[in-house]
Amino acid sequence: MFERPPSELRIADELGRLPLPPEELWTRRVPRHSSWLRPAAAITGAALFVIAVALPVVVGLRESDSEGGGAASSTNAVIGDAGAIAACSGKLDGGQLVAAFTSTAGVVADWTENIGIVGAPSGPSPWRVYTATAPAYVCYFDGHFAYTRPAPAAGEASQSLGDRSLILLDETGRAVPPSKVGPRSLIAIARPGGRF
Repeated sequence: MFERPPSELRIADELGRLPLPPEELWTRRVPRHSSWLRPAAAITGAALFVIAVALPVVVGLRESDSEGGGAASSTNAVIGDAGAIAACSGKLDGGQLVAAFTSTAGVVADWTENIGIVGAPSGPSPWRVYTATAPAYVCYFDGHFAYTRPAPAAGEASQSLGDRSLILLDETGRAVPPSKVGPRSLIAIARPGGRF
């Protein structure tokens, strides 16, 4: 078995015989007072955070609220793909382009055949005459659009005029049906897919 060297044992024995001062002379360690630098640094950091981050966010929110339309109208930024934005710009008089997406005829055909009313019959999409990989552009416009809609049932309030329009363009910029007009609450901005 392993034995400790004799020098270690001797040191341990000698530690027990070291003279210590009497307990009356022992002093308690007084805690050091913290300097004023830590609180000053914390206050300075908080002030810089408010100036650099919080203040611009609050001012930005107030500006967008006062202009009354959220980020798209306050910054005039169009959501989507650059190629689709170029193809969709100016295609609908009286409407402001708010989103544009690049897609293909096959994806748009699948999307438009998957109509929003479950179980309703639908024929083949006009997009089926194009090759599946042909470019297609999905354009969303906001504005005030008149459209035909069924009369409300007895006791129901009539819907407001449409304030969003969705049109589909082929690669030449020609509008290809179907299109949509209605309230923004029913026409959400989205890339093709799901229910049309």
